[in-house]
Amino acid sequence: MKMTHLGRRSANFSDGTCWPLPDEGGDSDRPNLRWLLLYGDPTPSDLMAAASVISAYDKLLTLSLQRRSEVIRAIKSAHAYRASLEGAVAIEVVSENSDQTEVKDGSST
Repeated sequence: MKMTHLGRRSANFSDGTCWPLPDEGGDSDRPNLRWLLLYGDPTPSDLMAAASVISAYDKLLTLSLQRRSEVIRAIKSAHAYRASLEGAVAIEVVSENSDQTEVKDGSST
């Protein structure tokens, strides 16, 4: 499954699916969605992003283990790519047949 489009909060893939990406710490323009929902004043766009995350979670629960693993690897890869564009430390999937990840500074998880 290859990424076809990377948005600010989600990624589209070659199989036609669109999945929300993890919401890291936030910045001055856009606080962390979790914090915003708990303590802030979410906009309709923020509520739509939250609904997207809930919908994605519901969908993941219905997928087979193999398909769920494929989706998670694709999300991790897209998230790592976005992080590399932002200059952050990126996490990459080591192999297609493994859930092991490697941080670019050399440590592994």
